[in-house]
Amino acid sequence: MRLDSAVQQLLDDFRARRPVRAKSLLITIFGDTLEPRGGGAWLGSLIQLARPLGISEGLVRTSVNRLAREKWLAGTSSGRRSYYQLTATGHRQFANAEHRIYDGGNRDWDGEWRVVVIPGKSIGRTARDAIKKELKWQGFGTLSADVLIHPTADLSPVSIMLADRNLTGKVKVIRGRSVGDSESPQVLLSRCFDLDHIAREYDLFNLRFLDLWELVRRPRKAINGAAAFVGRTLLIHEYR
Repeated sequence: MRLDSAVQQLLDDFRARRPVRAKSLLITIFGDTLEPRGGGAWLGSLIQLARPLGISEGLVRTSVNRLAREKWLAGTSSGRRSYYQLTATGHRQFANAEHRIYDGGNRDWDGEWRVVVIPGKSIGRTARDAIKKELKWQGFGTLSADVLIHPTADLSPVSIMLADRNLTGKVKVIRGRSVGDSESPQVLLSRCFDLDHIAREYDLFNLRFLDLWELVRRPRKAINGAAAFVGRTLLIHEYR
């Protein structure tokens, strides 16, 4: 099988399994392709990058405007051209994502839980929901409605996120051991995370990209750049 054929199969499968979410795919493009190269691009270049992934020009324009409103991107103009650059918040988010994706994550547990407690009365629902969404994106699981836990997470991104929202001290971040707990850590994890579902998704991910993995391992003199870009973007997007 050729590389471009394998990538086209991945793209067809991706489109068949779910509707194309343009904003989410653009976040992947910014994080994996543009962030290591300065974090910004001309809108026309974004349209060209997104086209092979099935995102129309109109969807790119709409999604970029939404990302700008959500403070991921900042736009500037030069003549008739519009350029978009990652904001400080966007840079932070992608730095956290890069750490999670490429760091490996197989760390020995020190026996201490990382716990985040979000008070229900002093913080509005919109802010609480946004905090929970970001914590889950960082890998935290839900112990109860306003308590999220993780066994090994780096708490620095949590502290920075709360500082950006002026919530330092209001949201409690705790690190410590369970005392007198008859429940094993494995049982607690299974209550906070759907471990069976996660395991199945990892198996499907490995199976889905097996052909691509075998192809890119082969020695070759040249590679189809467009196919490589689409294949890598889909791989990172699915993993993310």
